[in-house]
Amino acid sequence: AEVSAAVPYFDERLKRKTGTHSRFFYPKVAILDATLLDSLPVRQAVQSGVDALTHAMESLLTVKSTPITDAMALNAIKLLSSNLRVATNTSDLEAKQRALM
Repeated sequence: AEVSAAVPYFDERLKRKTGTHSRFFYPKVAILDATLLDSLPVRQAVQSGVDALTHAMESLLTVKSTPITDAMALNAIKLLSSNLRVATNTSDLEAKQRALM
């Protein structure tokens, strides 16, 4: 989500989640610092990790996937599934960094 062209938001008038997208929303850089996860509450870390796993699975299953996006999605699924439990329940910075990749 950090490197997406989509920006979700909650429309107060319509009382629903919606969003917009533009090529101008792509960031120039994304900083993924595992040390910042140490201060994140476990529940938020788990929810964020499962959200990332869901995005990886969606990427793999979309009809617009390519061999390159499939490889990236499979790698993300592998990294998250093998590191998320340790990354969210311990102070293991290596597991946290692998989960961020």
